[in-house]
Amino acid sequence: MPSENAVITGEIIRSLRQLKGFKQSVAAKKMGISQQAFSKIERAKNICPLKIALLIIALESTAEELEKIKSLYPPPPHFIV
Repeated sequence: MPSENAVITGEIIRSLRQLKGFKQSVAAKKMGISQQAFSKIERAKNICPLKIALLIIALESTAEELEKIKSLYPPPPHFIV
């Protein structure tokens, strides 16, 4: 699981989903939500840890894969020290 202070954005989730080859509708169905709700997740600026865990399972991924993708993105401006 990503560290508790790590910011996981919808953009990172979108990249993971695309990497895994899932359409939004398929990923949403695996989570038991609508495609519109999944789209909202992908537009989010910060996703809660529980939802991240569910996304990792639905996308048949791992926390390690998520962290690798996250490392490709700069931190959000308000987190830069």
